[in-house]
Amino acid sequence: MIGPIVKRFQLSRRRKIYQIGAELCRFIAKDIKREIRVLDASGIDEGYVVAQVRTQNVLHASVGREPESPFGDPEILHVDRAWLWGGESWGGAEALRPRIPLITASDLKDLLSSVFPQATFESEITNADFGSWRLTVTQDYKEIEFVWGPLSGFGGIDPEIHNEDVFAHCDEYLYSKYAAIAFARDHLKIEQAEEGDPNI
Repeated sequence: MIGPIVKRFQLSRRRKIYQIGAELCRFIAKDIKREIRVLDASGIDEGYVVAQVRTQNVLHASVGREPESPFGDPEILHVDRAWLWGGESWGGAEALRPRIPLITASDLKDLLSSVFPQATFESEITNADFGSWRLTVTQDYKEIEFVWGPLSGFGGIDPEIHNEDVFAHCDEYLYSKYAAIAFARDHLKIEQAEEGDPNI
């Protein structure tokens, strides 16, 4: 009985805090300030919002050791991870923060087709309620996939790789569109025939 009441209270509080247009700020480690600008709160009942995030070492900025950081690109931000700090407890620089970039299958296709003009693409919606999708990329009989969902994240899959984690959403989580290009470059390699190969 208490569990559902607590959950309703938590959801009501989240709706109040993470409203569209809200700008939130909190120190998450020594000298480390994070600011969150909420752009879309329609997924708050599922635990996420679309937001821009800025994390800054205010001490470094105040003494000119680093310029003031701009807000990042819009991303899917899970509110239960919004204030996590991936760096050292004493501050310093933040480790790479896991994030879910806001990208559509069409956006990714356009980006990859400029790098791999000979590739073919096939996309499908895997969950219409959440806008989740899968994009299959094929070049010279080599196939890879990209998957995206606001709850599961963004990642790349190489069907030739044996992933021992049967519950894994993908082979590698990707935190930006540039990481997707790097994944494609790594896994769509065309093997070059060695010099003297009788099959040339």
